[in-house]
Amino acid sequence: MTTIVATRDGIYADSKCTVGELHYPADKVYRIGKNLIGVAGDNAGIEVFMRWWCGNRKKPLELGKGQSFTALVVSKHGIWIYGNCSLGDKLKRDWHVIGSGAGVAIGAMRMGASPQDAIRIACEETNFSGDPVEFWPLKEAKS
Repeated sequence: MTTIVATRDGIYADSKCTVGELHYPADKVYRIGKNLIGVAGDNAGIEVFMRWWCGNRKKPLELGKGQSFTALVVSKHGIWIYGNCSLGDKLKRDWHVIGSGAGVAIGAMRMGASPQDAIRIACEETNFSGDPVEFWPLKEAKS
């Protein structure tokens, strides 16, 4: 469970990962080539998607029974959403939110909150999102 906000500039995400009654901090955003990928869902579904993304994307993605994921992909060309399949939809707006805290974060952003503040609000108001909130910029800083 998670809260992830994708913008045209990068991806914001909480860090709380919950398995059963335990939780721990984990990364939910990956830089693959020139893309940022934020993922929510169960670990098995996320693994299938990430293996598909990094491998042969000409073959359809095949999830096992009970596996699920939602992914936001940010590139210089825009934001795409993938949900349980290999067909992504290009979004026509400048931001999108996924995860168990999405409803709270969307409401906060519609009321003027920044992406980071919206995730912090979701962390306060839902059980499955938690600090720290991190930001991955689309453009990497030059060393």
